[in-house]
Amino acid sequence: MKKLSARWVPRLLTVDQKQQRVDDSTAGLALLQRNRANFFRRFETMAETWIHYHTSEFIRQSAEIAMMADKYNLVKTLFLCKCEKLYRREVSTNEEKNSSTSSNDEDFFHDFIKNSNTNNPIEKQNIVEMECLRYFEDKSKTVDSIINYNLIQKVFRQYNTILPSSVPVERLFSASDQILTPRTNRLSDTMFEILLMLKKREK
Repeated sequence: MKKLSARWVPRLLTVDQKQQRVDDSTAGLALLQRNRANFFRRFETMAETWIHYHTSEFIRQSAEIAMMADKYNLVKTLFLCKCEKLYRREVSTNEEKNSSTSSNDEDFFHDFIKNSNTNNPIEKQNIVEMECLRYFEDKSKTVDSIINYNLIQKVFRQYNTILPSSVPVERLFSASDQILTPRTNRLSDTMFEILLMLKKREK
């Protein structure tokens, strides 16, 4: 037995549809009173959504959901591209270091190891995607969770680490908005001492 729930579209039902639901409810109540165990085993509730699909509110909600899905896919694609770019750069850097430090006696072993490494672009992409997907599926969303993901951790540091600058130190003796100007945003020790002396002399 199946019962159609009209909780979403009660005002859009015709008189015949409403009467049909009254009859179904009466029959369902009789079955419930007759045998409760058999009733709950056979009873199935479904949501009647075929009318709801054509309402203006549902169309607007569908458009918003599609827009959110597009933004999510865009962010996900950009994140995967950044991770893959970083991974490729690290692999190429390691290969250059190995080639520059290897001697003639180690050429055979170096070539063997190099051939056994992941040089296929598709395999590299799969490695990056696997780690990113594991990170996406991780239920822990704290910053400490990235410790388990080497590549994600490096991307996080690259885009969330503050660049070294003398701006915090210069705030002690800066004048107006001169902190971020190109000529004062990086100071040598000598220039720092000169500016500090000038600042003290003004007082």
